Amino acid sequence: MGFKHFPCYAQYQQLGLTIGSGDVKSKIKQVGARVKLAGARWNRRNVSHMLRLRCAYLNRSSLLSVFSHAVSGMHLLHLYLIH
Repeated sequence: MGFKHFPCYAQYQQLGLTIGSGDVKSKIKQVGARVKLAGARWNRRNVSHMLRLRCAYLNRSSLLSVFSHAVSGMHLLHLYLIH
């Protein structure tokens, strides 16, 4: 058994993408810390939805729809994934 496709690491680096696992592990720790904030209440099903939204937002996905408005002096941001 062998790999049929090898990632093109040089191309990833030229694009400014990290190729090491350290960055991914760091992001996982950050997400874990945010989910476990004091007073936060999460349902397991909701966490995966929030992670999908966060990834779409960070990747500037065309599938992400952003709607913002102000209510009682507070600025609210709504994120939706278009299916």
